Amino acid sequence: MIVALRERVARLELELEQLRSQLPGGSSRVVPDWVKPSRAERRVKPRKKRKHSFVRRYSIPTEVHEHTVEACPNCGRKLSGGWLHRRRQYVEIPDTPVRIVEHRIIRRRCGVCGKVCTPKLDLSGEVLGRHRVGISLMSFVGYLATVCRVPLRTIKGLLRAFCGVELGVGELSEMLHAISEAGRSEYEGLCNQIRGSESGEC
Repeated sequence: MIVALRERVARLELELEQLRSQLPGGSSRVVPDWVKPSRAERRVKPRKKRKHSFVRRYSIPTEVHEHTVEACPNCGRKLSGGWLHRRRQYVEIPDTPVRIVEHRIIRRRCGVCGKVCTPKLDLSGEVLGRHRVGISLMSFVGYLATVCRVPLRTIKGLLRAFCGVELGVGELSEMLHAISEAGRSEYEGLCNQIRGSESGEC
């Protein structure tokens, strides 16, 4: 029985060697098509280069404070020079009081003819109409009310807390009306352009 098994094994090994020799390249390893290759044999896909990195970039500082050690803590020798080790940035809003600008018109009298001379004051680039609020503050109020949809009472509290400005709800409402009136001509011009483009004129 054992002798017959040994002969059968020898015969099968001989057939296996013959089949291996018939493979292309004489490969001695038969791998079915459905067997996936190992990780080392898999084709390594090239990594895509990102157009933008996700590293937090530093902003251009408006203030720079350098921190150094003046003397060696071991021997007490005075230190100089050095190199940038690391940096730490933070963003902060300016803590400045509100600007109250007063323009004083000074009259002068000519000593020869006696004519009183008064300078002409033009604040069209700083104030809208006769309001006591500057254009920048008025624009900020308009942005909060129209774009951010903040109620007037909340705007009043924000201006008091962050800017130190005391404005009433009625005054804020008048400012919004003034902004609307000032931009009416520009708004109508844009509407006319849109109508003209729809009719093919523009």
